Amino acid sequence: MTGMKWTLLQKTNALYLTGAGILLLGFFLSLKPSWHLVQENKRLMASNQRGQQAPQAIDALKSQYDQMQHLVRSSKMSLSDYDLYLMSELSHFAGLQKVNLHSFPAVEVYQRDNMEIRTKEVVLEGQFKNILKVIHSLETNLKEGKVVSLSFENEMNYRTKKEQLLAKVLIQTVAQHEN
Repeated sequence: MTGMKWTLLQKTNALYLTGAGILLLGFFLSLKPSWHLVQENKRLMASNQRGQQAPQAIDALKSQYDQMQHLVRSSKMSLSDYDLYLMSELSHFAGLQKVNLHSFPAVEVYQRDNMEIRTKEVVLEGQFKNILKVIHSLETNLKEGKVVSLSFENEMNYRTKKEQLLAKVLIQTVAQHEN
């Protein structure tokens, strides 16, 4: 080597570059695998937490399945028996709350493949809170069918010249026929 003289600035820069090279070499040799281990640990901890929550998720799915089984059941009740059943339950609950059955048309039936959907429309007349009590009783006590729709409207009764509150209720049952 010929006598190359480095200035203080060049020596400092060379020292910084050497230090940076050593740090990069240290990162690639030791820190990078450690970083991957930290990431893998986080992924495994999240997976473990999901595994610990699995029994609750399974219970929730079983509950949803039971609710669906309640909605879709084997049809053992004839159409006339179903209509009679709904009429007796509705008149019982409406009578307890002093709510009038305004109209009670026949059950509408839609069939496709081995499924049958029975829909009953009922119009109730009475005070708002009493109608809500009847609806609550239907939702909690009705063994065949579910309340799927409820709408309210005020109507003028021209005979009595008073407004009356009407509630249109749709009760529906989904049944699966056994072949």
